[in-house]
Order: sequence, then C-alpha cells, then structure tokens
Amino acid sequence: MDNWAGLILAAGKGSRMKSNTPKVLHKILGQSLIQFPITALRETGITDINLVVSPDNKKPISATLDDSIKYTLQKEQKGTGDALVSYLQQCETVPKNLIIQNGDMPLISQGSIKDLIQTHSSEDNFITIVTLQDCTAGDFGRVIRNKEGLVTKIEEANESTIQSDQQTEVNAGIYCVNTKNVSEFTSELGSKHNGEQYITSLVELAYSKGLKVGFSKLKHRDEMLGVNDRLQLSQATAVMQKQIVEQLMLSGVTIINPNNVYIEPTVSIQQDATILQNSTLKGATKIGANAIIGPNTTIVNGNIGDNSVVESSTIKDSSIGIQCHVGPYSHLRENTEVKNNVHIGNNVELKNTVLESEIKAGHFCYLGDATIGKGTNIGAGTITCNYDGVNKHRTIIGENTFIGCDTMLVAPLIIGSNCLTGAGAVVTKDVPSGRRAIGVPAKITPNKDWKG
Repeated sequence: MDNWAGLILAAGKGSRMKSNTPKVLHKILGQSLIQFPITALRETGITDINLVVSPDNKKPISATLDDSIKYTLQKEQKGTGDALVSYLQQCETVPKNLIIQNGDMPLISQGSIKDLIQTHSSEDNFITIVTLQDCTAGDFGRVIRNKEGLVTKIEEANESTIQSDQQTEVNAGIYCVNTKNVSEFTSELGSKHNGEQYITSLVELAYSKGLKVGFSKLKHRDEMLGVNDRLQLSQATAVMQKQIVEQLMLSGVTIINPNNVYIEPTVSIQQDATILQNSTLKGATKIGANAIIGPNTTIVNGNIGDNSVVESSTIKDSSIGIQCHVGPYSHLRENTEVKNNVHIGNNVELKNTVLESEIKAGHFCYLGDATIGKGTNIGAGTITCNYDGVNKHRTIIGENTFIGCDTMLVAPLIIGSNCLTGAGAVVTKDVPSGRRAIGVPAKITPNKDWKG
C-alpha cells in the first residue's frame, strides 16, 4: 500500500517481566510478541514497517527479524509521543498515513486494522483511533465525546473522573495519523506529570484546531489484552490457543480435550484428523486427513500422512507417510523419513534414517543414519552402531530382509535384500543379498540359502 506505513512501539524496558530478555521477544505459541503486530500489518498489505526500539534492545530484537524491518532509536523512554517524534526525526521518507500500535499487544487482528484503514481513508481524518465501547474502564484511556458525539480527547486513567470499575468507551491503543500536519503539533504535545509525552494528546490538539478525529471499533474485546508481565503472557496465550482450537474444530478437526492441547498457529491439520489429549504440535507441522495424534504426543516440524497414527511418541523434523503406526513411546529425530504402511512399535528411536514402505520395527530399536528397504523386518533390540567415536557412518539394508533380535549392525555396513541375521549377531562386514549372518562376530553363509 503506497503512502502507508506501520510504526510499532517496542522501546519499553518491560521491567515487570523480570527478565533479561526484551519484553517483545517473549513468546506466545512459538512466536515472539513482536511478530504478531508485524504479521497483522503485512496481512493488510503494509510492507513499510518501522520499530521504535531502545539502545538496549535494538540488537537482540533486530537479530530475530528479517531485513525488511526498519528501526527508530528512542534514546530515552519518554512515552509514546516521544516515540512518534523520534520516528518523524529519523525517518528518511515519512508516509502520508501512519498506523501506530504497541508491540506488546499480540491479539490485535487483521480485521481491526483493516477497519481502521478504511475509516481513516473514507473520512479523511487527521487522526483515527480504535475504541471499545461498554468496557470496564480499568487502566485504559477513557474516550471523551461532546454532546454531538464527536471525540474530543482521551483521558489517561490516572487523570480521569471515570472510575476504574465504571463502564465506558476506552482507547484500544492503536491509531492512524495523517502525517501531513502532525509534525506541527509534536512541539505542543507537552509532558505529563511523569515527564512523558503521549500520542493520545494529539486527539485533544486536533479537536481544538478543528481537524477531524475519527474512530473505528475493535473487532473483539480480547484484542486489547496487553502483555506487561508473565501472567498476562499466559492469559494472551490462552486466548490465542482457544481461537486456534476453535477454528480447527469448526474446519472439521476432532480435538478430544480442547483445554489440554498445545497447537501453534503455524500448524496445519486436515479434515477428519483427531487430536487426543496432552498433545503438542509445533512449528511447520502438517497433519493429514483421518490421522490420529496422541495422546501424550509431541510433534515439531513433522509431516504426518493421511490415516496414520502417532501414539504417545515424539517426532521432530521428520515425515511419516500414509497408513503408518508409530508408538507408543517412540522417538523420530531429525531427517527421518518414513514411507507408507510402516509399523514402528514401542520404544523405537530413529535419526537421519529412511524407512521404505511396509517395514516393521516393533520394539526397542535404535536405527540411526540408516536406509532400510521395503518389506524388511527389524527385530527387537536391533541397533545400528553408527558412531565410531569420531565420525558417524551409514547402514544400508535391502528389501525383504529379516534382522533378528538383538542384532548389532556396525556401520559402515551394507546388507543386501532377502538376507537374515541371527539373534544376537554382531555384523561387521557387508552381507550380500540372500545370505545369512550369524554369530559374534557374524559369519556369512557362502550360499544364498535364505529366501526371506
């Protein structure tokens, strides 16, 4: 959107968080607070986004964001008005219209911002504020109107005659300003008793000079929830989690206990999937149709195919094909790829491994740095001995091979198709297709006497 920009206020110390981490870098459902207003602005088409930061938090904040974000340095935290002045002084090209919002309000929606933009544009206002009516005043700024219903000013909570327990119209803390004349007023913002300047003072100044002050309504009361401490962080997390879970259920996903799951907004779940209690889904996880996840399952950046079941297991940076069963108590680690119709039973760990279709690994295995062919059976207690103390090595097993219980596969190693290893075998040499490997160390039969 040409002539539009977003200004996000993020210079506050956040002392109530009692943390060495800047407040806006604390996370809700896997994303830092500052990501939410950035995303909301971008979803409305605004790409020119500037963050007001302090000398102390600029470096850690900028390290987490992409290079398209711009920064305004507020040397001293003297209020939102001073933040706006700092921006106007430091910005090379000031846009015509500037949306201003706080970096610690993660629930402000794209819809509320779109309404603000539409109202500001259609009414050609000098400043447009977002308000919520019939709200308990609390610590929010009170919106004051004249007899004609025009907004005349915003009273701060500590200066208002409207008591905190009264119902009134309150300021949601998000604004749109026409910057053409705003620089003329910044010198008149004045300072409050605490030495700070507030953006809200622009409302009274504009009204007194006959400039248009408009308002748009907040989509939902929950959007006003700001995060100043860890209790409020948990409250915002609960609201956002509830929204995600409700949206998923309305789209055709069964969630057995909606109050007892953790699902990040980046997760995709297809219709008719079922999420059981105590399940955690994070990152770029994708769950296919009719899949069953849980109970007590954690998936991080996992891709689970249609009609697959993952029971009481952990999956990270791995994929599972269709019609598979994993668990209980198994662990699929980074770079594991499981093809279709695979059964992985209890207490199986896989890392950097490819399992082709129709493989069975029922119990108590470690398969690391391995490629295993279609139709192979992995016996209980099998281990790929992939680490020699210095380097990792790969094990390759062909199709329709039977790996006996407690087999030690000492990598680097290649076992052909239609092979067999005896129970307790320690295989240190490659096994050609159709052969048996039996004993410690395993001896390889000379003839192809194993049919698989």
